[in-house]
Amino acid sequence: MTELHEDTKKALKLNLDNLVQETTLKASQLSLFKFVGINKSITMELFSQNIEEYLNFMVSSYITTNFSTGLKKTLTEFSELLIKLQGGQLLTNSDPCDLTFSLKNNTQYWLEIKSINDLNYSTISSIKEHKALAEKNERIYRLFIYDSNENLFDEEYKLNGNEFWELIAGFKNAETELFLIINGAANKLSLSSLIKETHTRLLNEWRMH
Repeated sequence: MTELHEDTKKALKLNLDNLVQETTLKASQLSLFKFVGINKSITMELFSQNIEEYLNFMVSSYITTNFSTGLKKTLTEFSELLIKLQGGQLLTNSDPCDLTFSLKNNTQYWLEIKSINDLNYSTISSIKEHKALAEKNERIYRLFIYDSNENLFDEEYKLNGNEFWELIAGFKNAETELFLIINGAANKLSLSSLIKETHTRLLNEWRMH
């Protein structure tokens, strides 16, 4: 495969549309009880004299985290589709990574997809464990950190954007073609407006309860 077919582009665009729709839907289903339940949280206690700021913080965190989680799911679905299109095979087993697959040369990979926001001490420790486990099982471990500003990593197992898409799609400069599809796909979604609307709705519910 040297380029993406139109059917593939349509499938990828559909995944992006689903990301936007799911983010909006989950925000609309958000209830006041999620943040103001029977048991008080530490964050709620900190903002106990200013419920408006508390709800703003919680709604913002919920919606942005949900979008980031959905984006990872979308990237994983992209990857699964492109791996199969280049003649690779998805492997289903108990490996601890996001994707386990083999390519046409029978090379088997363990791949993890992480947001730059996921990288805390616990996550970094698990990455090291997974990498060691992959090597023990004679698998190639790769890590893709999306939304990172780094174009090149010192460690071979960390893929920059172009290296990731080339591995997944099976042809050079795949990132350029994929970015033409991704570009502007979330323009229909305004996270700031969604946060503001959801915050206003929940604040009104609080004032009425």
